[in-house]
Amino acid sequence: MKQPMICFNPVRGVAYVNSASLKHYPNVDYVRFLISPHEKLLCLYPCNGNEKNAIRMRSKSRLSIRYIRCEEFIHRLIIFAQWNGSCRYILGGSITEIGNKSVITFNLTGEAKIT
Repeated sequence: MKQPMICFNPVRGVAYVNSASLKHYPNVDYVRFLISPHEKLLCLYPCNGNEKNAIRMRSKSRLSIRYIRCEEFIHRLIIFAQWNGSCRYILGGSITEIGNKSVITFNLTGEAKIT
């Protein structure tokens, strides 16, 4: 399986995950973006649609990429990670087990592909 990736486009105010991330969560439609400030990690944490800050990560097609409009979150992330707000950032992720859930984590201090 390919590496999970997430892309942030601050100019458009959208984020999206690649199909490898969607395949990792075949039965999950909603996730939460969680930031661990001490480790400087961004986590995609599976949740149900009724939870606070739940974000629908799938389009109606199960493996189609869905652009997630999250301007406020991206603005805060840009400040936190000290990124340039006019660049697009692509982060590679890894799968981590937290408790009984499988979580995709992205290192915010690691190398980000900037376009």
